Amino acid sequence: MKNRIRGFFIACLRKERSGMEVSMRYRISKTIISTILAVFICGCFKTSVCAAEANEMRYGVREVVTVAATADRTITVTPGRQPEGGYRLPFGGSIYVNTGGGLSVPAIFPMPWGNVSTSVNVGIAGKESSIGGFSLPVPAKTKYYKAKINKNYRIERRKVDVYQYNEYKYTYYVSVATLRSEEIYVVEVS
Repeated sequence: MKNRIRGFFIACLRKERSGMEVSMRYRISKTIISTILAVFICGCFKTSVCAAEANEMRYGVREVVTVAATADRTITVTPGRQPEGGYRLPFGGSIYVNTGGGLSVPAIFPMPWGNVSTSVNVGIAGKESSIGGFSLPVPAKTKYYKAKINKNYRIERRKVDVYQYNEYKYTYYVSVATLRSEEIYVVEVS
């Protein structure tokens, strides 16, 4: 099929180069557009048939989700881009913290039903306002300070009952960790 279409395009180009009339060029362009549309429509139809077949396999299936257990957990992270010893601002100032930037690190919450893992964004911090986010005031002292973030998660264990045509088939469990809130603060390093 591809060779036929390619051959058709080459033949059309040869005819166009031979100095034919404008009306012949219009017919060739119209034929090319018609062919492209036909190929596109066939491709779309095939995709919709495949999607219908996939849905047919799940026809009559429904899932009933129940929250079986809930727990709240907190993890403390240190935003990236801070000096190892922290910031010293002898005349006062601010540390800016962007909780949406930085690295994503794995976190594991031990729960009575097993470990629940998620990905935690540690954020970035710095003295430059271009970092964006929140501004944390730092006292004017000779001490060093670092920004910290407490990330509060709600852990849910969900029971999922699967039915097909209203007949119970099986049950499976899934655990979900959802970020509920963040508390940003500075701590004295030395």
